[in-house]
Amino acid sequence: MKKTASISLFATAAVILLAVSLYVAVNYGQIEYIDAWGATIIAHDLPEKTQSYFAFENPDPYVLEAISNPGKPIYIHYFNYTQIDEMIESYGTSNIEYNYHCYNVDLVYTDSIAVGDFIPILIAAAWLLFGLSAIIVAVRVLSKKQIPT
Repeated sequence: MKKTASISLFATAAVILLAVSLYVAVNYGQIEYIDAWGATIIAHDLPEKTQSYFAFENPDPYVLEAISNPGKPIYIHYFNYTQIDEMIESYGTSNIEYNYHCYNVDLVYTDSIAVGDFIPILIAAAWLLFGLSAIIVAVRVLSKKQIPT
């Protein structure tokens, strides 16, 4: 086999492997893809009861997680997973009382799409750089190597 035929065969195999790897990285390498707008809940401890608050008897899991971890942002994937936004609007305050303790709950509207879309792009770019560098190294090694005819 001639030198150029060996290089062409290797380059073709490398491109095919790179394409398969890129497909796998993009379609199966995602951590999580979120396809909706959402909100973030952040609860803060209040040292004492304020004049305006409402008693929250049965908080949903997101609000419960937020008040269990004050200051930590808790992302809500879909608005219908919580009723805190409706209750804040209904009562006119974001101060709540739960288990005889008061919290201020901030609800911030967020866009998770910007974060979720970059993960497969970064994985694909890493695979692409890896594949291209492998092709370049292989071509250089094969071009220096004498192949007997």
